[in-house]
Amino acid sequence: LDQSSSSIRVIAAVCRQAPCDIDFYYKTKTSEEQIFAERPYTLMDRPINYTDVSTNTRDYKEYEFDVRDIPEFTSVAVKIVMKTKNSAIVPTVKDLRIVALAS
Repeated sequence: LDQSSSSIRVIAAVCRQAPCDIDFYYKTKTSEEQIFAERPYTLMDRPINYTDVSTNTRDYKEYEFDVRDIPEFTSVAVKIVMKTKNSAIVPTVKDLRIVALAS
């Protein structure tokens, strides 16, 4: 990033039927000395309404994941982990937006 940031907002449309689940993780680089590939991922807190499940494969629900007041960073990565107990019903994500905020 050109300017340091201290918050992250991830916005995504998620189709998550039962028995599927999706977790969002992030990692940041707070100094030039750090090796970004070696930085650990941190699980993002889920929005309050994240318990709503999709009713069919076209039922996407938009969620916002916010991480605020973290140490200033110049690089960010987001990892999406999609899980299912039935290989015929898989979760999907579309319209992914990742925004780094200065405050």
